[in-house]
Amino acid sequence: MKPLRSFYWRPRCPLPERKTAQLILLCSLFCIAAAQVAGLDISDWQASQLYQQTSVVMLLIDPTDGRIVHANPAAAEFYGYPAETLESMNVADLNIADSDTIRRNISAATKRAENQFRFTHRLADNSLREVEIYSWPIEMDSATVLFSIVTDITEEQQARQQLEQERLRLERAEEIASFGHWVFHLDTGTVEVSRGAERIYGLENPPFTIAQVQKVPLDQYRAALDRAMADLIEGNAPYDIRFRIRRINDGNIRHIHSIAEYDAAQNRIFGIIHDYTSEALARQDLQRRTTWFIAAILAAAAAQLLIILGLVRAIWQRRAAEQHVRRMVREKDMLLREVHHRIKNNMGTIMNLLSLQADTMQSQEAVDALEESRSRVGSMLVIYDKLYRSGQYGQLSVQDYLESLTHEVRETFASGRRITLQTDIQDFPMDAQQLFHLGILTNELLTNAIKYAFPDQRPGEIHITASRSADNLAQLEIRDNGIGLPETAVPQGSGFGLELVDILVQQLDGRLQVHRNRGTTFRVEFPAR
Repeated sequence: MKPLRSFYWRPRCPLPERKTAQLILLCSLFCIAAAQVAGLDISDWQASQLYQQTSVVMLLIDPTDGRIVHANPAAAEFYGYPAETLESMNVADLNIADSDTIRRNISAATKRAENQFRFTHRLADNSLREVEIYSWPIEMDSATVLFSIVTDITEEQQARQQLEQERLRLERAEEIASFGHWVFHLDTGTVEVSRGAERIYGLENPPFTIAQVQKVPLDQYRAALDRAMADLIEGNAPYDIRFRIRRINDGNIRHIHSIAEYDAAQNRIFGIIHDYTSEALARQDLQRRTTWFIAAILAAAAAQLLIILGLVRAIWQRRAAEQHVRRMVREKDMLLREVHHRIKNNMGTIMNLLSLQADTMQSQEAVDALEESRSRVGSMLVIYDKLYRSGQYGQLSVQDYLESLTHEVRETFASGRRITLQTDIQDFPMDAQQLFHLGILTNELLTNAIKYAFPDQRPGEIHITASRSADNLAQLEIRDNGIGLPETAVPQGSGFGLELVDILVQQLDGRLQVHRNRGTTFRVEFPAR
């Protein structure tokens, strides 16, 4: 056959660019066959518009060794090599697969056992592209070659991978959030469900029907679900409903919230479901706890009310008791005041009787004894008078009591007018019983000083001091500048007055000291109460 190099073949039906590889392969094979029937050389096909000007990558490959026999301009542009360079290369130089795989696929294409393949090809710039190859054996110059159309599917693969990643993310999101989605095809009665919806409903072994899915909700919700679906389709109300289901695979009761919309053009319903069982159980638990908490608060309030009522009753009883005690105390005070008043009157009577008795006595010794007795009774009379006047029967002022007592004792004796009495008495309270003993003690020591420290009408001074230290130790000191106590006389002597002083000091749990230096000093120390 003589080559017709000047032949320019144009299909009667020009093919648009970027048709699918299968269609182009069929058209190309048809054109090649037509050219061969017409007795045209294959080189005329290679010069045709379909081969030279198309953007589809075309290669002619020798199946015996994989050598590239011919490459169209689109192949040179795609791979980045000049056509002459490509035609000196082997498909193994482009395909990163191993040689056995390449030979096996070339053999399958030659035998027409398989004509569609996917490989990764390396371009001239060393970048990798995912390609889909359609190969078909044809006769050229009495030899078989593989006519191959190469399609770049890298972006398609990336898009498919991205789509798969998005699908996995959606499934993961549905799993985390306990969501799922579904589509009711009303014309066919079938249901499409996502993995999340399958998991929530416990569905297995698709495909599923609408009737099968509608059996999952509990029976008491069926009428409400049907009514909501009918209202959605008729456009009366949106589909937003909560219900419970018995999951198919394990029988668990789940709380479901579903929202859907109706596509009238496709006559289908798209919806989502949310398994909010955990939230519902938590809400129920919260309501139960809240109920218990409110009950506990009411019980606590009732208990507090009872406690308050009990406290009010106790306070009322205590006030009544306090009023009773105050009434009894007032009665006791009145009785004590009456007793002290009577004791005071009786002591005044006794003093008067002693004075009358002394006036009738001829013996001076007897008169002195009666006067001393009268003075002792007078010291007791003073304290009862103070108790009666103050109304305080527990404690009295030491200063107030001793000031009155010492001046009254001095006025009892005629010789007392020649004696200067100086007092320095600290004002502090003292127990009445203790002060009673202190008063008699003071009376004895002061009387003794007035009678015996200044004989022969001698004038003199008597100093009386009383104080209390920080450690609550009381001290009474009576000092005169008289002739002094004889060395032979001791406080524990045989005289009645000194014996009485010794007894009183012991009753006060105190200690008596006597100093003889330009007179006599009696110092008594005892714990004050």
